[in-house]
Amino acid sequence: MPSYIDIDTGEESGWRSKLRAITPRRLTLTRIVYAFFLVVGFLVALFLREGLFGFFDNVPFGQDVKNWFLSSVLSRVEGKYAVYRICFGCFCYYLMFAFLASRLFCVGDRIRLYIQNKWFIVKFPLFALFMIIPFFIPDAFFYGFAWFSLVMACIFIVVQLIILIDFSFSSAEWFRSKGDDSSYGFWDYLMIVIAIVFYILAVAFIVVEFVFFGAGADCHLNRFFISFTVVAAVISTIVAMVLKRGIYPTGLIFLYTAFLCWSALTSDPSKACNSLGDFSEQGGTNSSTASSIITIIISVLISVFAIVRSAISTGLSFSSFFTMSKHSDDDHKSTNDDDDDQDENDQDDDAKRAECSELFYAHVVFMFSSCYMSCVLANWDILSMQDEQWYVDHSLAAMWVKIATQWVCMAIFGWALIAPKVLKRYRDFDY
Repeated sequence: MPSYIDIDTGEESGWRSKLRAITPRRLTLTRIVYAFFLVVGFLVALFLREGLFGFFDNVPFGQDVKNWFLSSVLSRVEGKYAVYRICFGCFCYYLMFAFLASRLFCVGDRIRLYIQNKWFIVKFPLFALFMIIPFFIPDAFFYGFAWFSLVMACIFIVVQLIILIDFSFSSAEWFRSKGDDSSYGFWDYLMIVIAIVFYILAVAFIVVEFVFFGAGADCHLNRFFISFTVVAAVISTIVAMVLKRGIYPTGLIFLYTAFLCWSALTSDPSKACNSLGDFSEQGGTNSSTASSIITIIISVLISVFAIVRSAISTGLSFSSFFTMSKHSDDDHKSTNDDDDDQDENDQDDDAKRAECSELFYAHVVFMFSSCYMSCVLANWDILSMQDEQWYVDHSLAAMWVKIATQWVCMAIFGWALIAPKVLKRYRDFDY
């Protein structure tokens, strides 16, 4: 089928236009490549966490290599130290490119965009170098980085929630757009079924939490956390129904907050109130328990979703803070060809500035993801850094940090529900 340009509309039609319609933007492909780098870093950290020395035992001359490692770099190349080193390298890598994409890097927008979109054949070896250099940093540094990662991971949990809220409302609108406004159709019933599935899974989480974390006579605090999660979900559901916001977004966020409650309760240091923990004599727990594996798997899936969502989206309107305001059509009217050319150049510069700001947003999300990845793979281990074996620290501090993050997420979602009603006179929320 030939491709041609319509004289009346000036638009291209044919196979080229169809190909452009299904081809992702260059900016989207760039962010996907950077996200792929982060996935590679996660896999490397996971491989080292599970034990590089066990792999060496199954290969020729592996025992000699293992003995050399033990005598030279000790525990730096496996376990918790390796996880924090790999994640620190990823954090620094994305920090560098976030700086190169920001206005702090005093070059033109075209140069900044060129640096971000080109030379990936060099950027991948550079990424590998960033993961190798941290292995030459003393262990004491990563004790502080573990606490820094905890704070950044909590912020990323909130970022995940914002991405989930945006996804829940946008997907609900997509379901409604597929249906008929006059009556319920297939897509409406499908959305209701999915929402019910969300609620069923969340209730299953709550029941399991009561059984394994709240059954003890002295587990009053755990029961309060679980009950608070249920009460918040009931209130948000009622508010959503009264305001006609639907139960689909509420069901998804209820499931997410139920998982956050689960993740917090797995950090309970009490043996009587944490029956899923495999407690060691040193006061920690083994990182290979079923609850730890479930937490890691779900956390990774949510994190990957957030990363992919941020990679293929337009930055959740983040670029609007950095781009110039839109002008009316009258402002762009010109009286001669020079003015027309100037307007086109200004629009092109604005587009490049917007792309740079979107890439900056993506790199910031990847920075938070790197710290979140370190906490997940270390099972939020931040205090047992001097142990010679891989133990997971369970402390009230870690539990309270995650519970506080869950409460912040509940507050943000509650505001997302009522904000269109409260601020309808001041802002059009477009849903």
